[in-house]
Amino acid sequence: MARLRSSTNFEFARVCPRIIFLLFFLLSSCSLAFPQNKRVLLVGISEYDINTGWKSIHGTNDIDLIKTVLKDASIRELRNSKATFGNITKELENLSKKAQKGDIVYVHLSGHGQPYEDMDGDEPDGWDESFVPYDAHFYYEESIYSGDKHLTDDILNRHFTNIRKKIGESGVLYVAIDACHAGNSYRDSEEDIYRGTGKGFSKSNKLYKVPKTHKQYYRLGNIKGCAPIVMMEACQSHQRNTEIKINEKYYGPLSYAIYKTLQSKAMDKEGIWINEIQSTMQELLPSWNRQEMVIESSFNH
Repeated sequence: MARLRSSTNFEFARVCPRIIFLLFFLLSSCSLAFPQNKRVLLVGISEYDINTGWKSIHGTNDIDLIKTVLKDASIRELRNSKATFGNITKELENLSKKAQKGDIVYVHLSGHGQPYEDMDGDEPDGWDESFVPYDAHFYYEESIYSGDKHLTDDILNRHFTNIRKKIGESGVLYVAIDACHAGNSYRDSEEDIYRGTGKGFSKSNKLYKVPKTHKQYYRLGNIKGCAPIVMMEACQSHQRNTEIKINEKYYGPLSYAIYKTLQSKAMDKEGIWINEIQSTMQELLPSWNRQEMVIESSFNH
């Protein structure tokens, strides 16, 4: 009996490592079977409130396109009349509440953009960048519209910081803004559709003018305890964002470049997938267009 017991112990000792390895493999496989938690907010505006003074564009086409390559994500979207200042900020607040540590969060804004007179003195050129929600007006009009519906970079940054804190250093926040924040036109014609204006929103009738810069990449500092962030913007601060026509439909060039990239690349946590977006977008633009995409990133590469 003693000899039999010894043999059994030997067999168990020999088989046990295999069992442990098998269990580890199965557990690892199970964890890989669940996709990374991706939370997405898509905002697309084609038709603005008739009282705002903004022309029609094709922002909703962008989010229709982007949705097709984000099937593994939890998606919230706002279109046209639903994409008000209040609804957009509410969805950003919800993102910061619902997001969990380690999440990938993607925010996409397609619509008009406009320079906005800086009121707190934090902009060297005197102008904030802003995304234009459905209910934001083109002009300042006393007793009618004071600018409170413009989604300025100051407002966006507060929401983005809250999201970055919530998802932590193991998460990542991507933001795509397919609008022009301001700009001069390189070519004007009825065939070209621009997303924005060179006229700044000002309460003091200040004339918008900024120096032309051509820096395409800005290194952002990391914030302890916060997720890295990548901001993708369709053009320089002084340029207009020109829509492109593909298969009889108009799209924002940044949105289409992101769509093309995500057809073959996964939205990862290291920012690798964004490396080819700039070159892809440049290939989509007509030869006469000198529009330059801008990337602001806290990644080292």
